Amino acid sequence: MEAKQFPTLMPVPFAQHGQRNDIPQQSQIGTTKGAASLVDGFPPLTMTDPLKGGIPPFGKDVNGILYLLALTARWAQLGGSFTYNGSFANDPNVGGYPQGAVLLRADLSGFWFNLADNNTTDPDAADGSARNWLSLNPDWDAQSGPGQILNRPNLAKVATSGSFDDLEDQPDIPAAQVNADWGAEDGIAKILNKPRLAKVATSGEFGDLEGLPETVVVNLNPGASVTLDLTPIADGNPEILFNLTVAVGATTTISLANPPAAGVLAAFLLVVNNSLGSAIVWPSNINWPQGIAPSLTGTAGKFDTFVIFTQDGGVTYSGFVAGQNQ
Repeated sequence: MEAKQFPTLMPVPFAQHGQRNDIPQQSQIGTTKGAASLVDGFPPLTMTDPLKGGIPPFGKDVNGILYLLALTARWAQLGGSFTYNGSFANDPNVGGYPQGAVLLRADLSGFWFNLADNNTTDPDAADGSARNWLSLNPDWDAQSGPGQILNRPNLAKVATSGSFDDLEDQPDIPAAQVNADWGAEDGIAKILNKPRLAKVATSGEFGDLEGLPETVVVNLNPGASVTLDLTPIADGNPEILFNLTVAVGATTTISLANPPAAGVLAAFLLVVNNSLGSAIVWPSNINWPQGIAPSLTGTAGKFDTFVIFTQDGGVTYSGFVAGQNQ
């Protein structure tokens, strides 16, 4: 399997607003005809010919089961983990956590690793009842297990005390004789081989930097197709600011041209001045967060700003929304 074969993400669980039944754990045979349960699934009656007394499965049961499963699937897609649950661990149908299980700490700041099958103990317990759990957080004092810091250096005493008195082989520091004076032109206070400082060294002002590269500003002509030409970046400019005004109800197709060679970062901004009902079509090789290309706000007089960059010679681009409807 390849990393690009990731499944479709579920922003909402199946049947979030649909009609559904809560699926009980205990069997519903003899209680509600044809009702599903976690123990039986769909009972035999739903698999019997209706002409012989069978009944079809309830659609609400189907929604309920898929909703229950989708809750966990969506949680996993979001990278969610699970904390210890005593009722779940001690359920006779579970019998405790298996060896190799990883649980989120109760304070949500780390993980526990389980070393034994059928472990029902609480790793977060402060009363010493936890058994066979190891912290996955790095532990300076750990001598073994997942928390052990490999190749940990032996620190000098001063590393943890911070005290000057704990320094070893302290040099003999002579008493101060005179203060050095940056402005002194002669005498004992004169600083020898004093470097000539650039103006910015004492002003701290951005404007006093010399040789600043310039950001290129490009005002694009509106049209059905607009090309963003990256030649200025290939020529050595640090970035480009593209300004684009779109017409009322117009759809503008964007293309990209002349990126620098692979290994050179090409970053640029696109600021779109919206009109009513305006829209945009992006190149297919721009990767957006969550794989969703942004739309224009389409509000007259409002600006949408996008940040886009490439570093592989324009094979692929990464795009982000910096602001909309501003």
